[in-house]
Amino acid sequence: MEETIYEYKIYQNHTPTEFDLLGGIWPLKVGTNVAKPKYHIGPQVLKHFSLHFVTSGRVLLTYENKQIMLEQGDIFAIYPNVLHQYQNKSITAESSLKMHWLAFNGPKSTYLMNRIKLKETRPFLKNKLNQELQDTLQKLQHSLSKISRFNKQQLLLHQLLYQVFYLLEDSTNHTPTQKQSSLIFKSLDFIQKHFKKQIKIQDIAKHVGLSRSHFSKLFTETLGETPGNYIIKKRMELSLLLLSEQQHTITEIAITVGYPNVYTFSRAFKVYYGQSPSYYYKSLN
Repeated sequence: MEETIYEYKIYQNHTPTEFDLLGGIWPLKVGTNVAKPKYHIGPQVLKHFSLHFVTSGRVLLTYENKQIMLEQGDIFAIYPNVLHQYQNKSITAESSLKMHWLAFNGPKSTYLMNRIKLKETRPFLKNKLNQELQDTLQKLQHSLSKISRFNKQQLLLHQLLYQVFYLLEDSTNHTPTQKQSSLIFKSLDFIQKHFKKQIKIQDIAKHVGLSRSHFSKLFTETLGETPGNYIIKKRMELSLLLLSEQQHTITEIAITVGYPNVYTFSRAFKVYYGQSPSYYYKSLN
C-alpha cells in the first residue's frame, strides 16, 4: 500500500479510451484505503463523481453546511464542483476507518446516481454495502490493472461498473422507459452544452420534441429536480470552481456562466450558497 500523511491506500487509475467515451459513463479510479487517526479530506472540489463505501469505522461527511455520521455499510457520494469534506471519526484502532472508493464521470452519471436515490441534497445511503458489492468493487479494481486499449477487459470493466449501480438500485424503484431515458439523456447533453448561455426550458423541450409542461414533468420525475433548478445548479457549480481558481473577476464569471450582468449573478449565487460571490472570493485569501 502507498502511505500518505493521512492514509494507506492502494488504487488503480484509468484514462478513458474512445470506447469508454462512447458508453456515457467511465471509471477514473478505483481503490481502497485505511485511514490514519488524523485523516481529513477537504474542504475541496472535484471535477468528477466519486462513491465511497465504508467497510469499517466511522466518517463524518460535511456537505451544504450539513453533517452526517456514516458507519460500516454506508455509502456517500461526491459530486463534481461541489464543496465537501470528510474526516475520520473512528474511536479505536480496532475499528479504524476503511473504505472502497470509485471515481467516475460521463453524461450518464447524474441519471444513474438518481436511479440509486443519491442526490446532492442527500448524498448518502445507509446500510447498502454488502459482500456482493464489495466483491464487484474488488473485481473492478483488478480489471483496471489488467486493461489495455483493445482487450476484452474493456467489456468486463463496463459490465462491472454497471453492476455496481445494479446492486445499489432498489428493486422497488420506479424506472423510466427506454424512450423516456433517451429523452432525458438528450436533454442533459443539451443542457451541458448550452447552460452557459441564457437558455430557456422551452428551448430544451423543443430539442427533445416535447411540450414544455410534458418535458418539465418527465425531467422532474426522473431526476428529482426541475430543469430550471438543474440549470441553476450547473451554473453555480461552475461559478464556485471559477471563483476558487482566483483567476477571473466576478463580472467575467457572471458572463461565463450565463448571467446577463453581475447583479443578477450575485443575487442567484447568494440565494444558492447563502453568501455573496465577493464574500466567498475574499474568504479564499
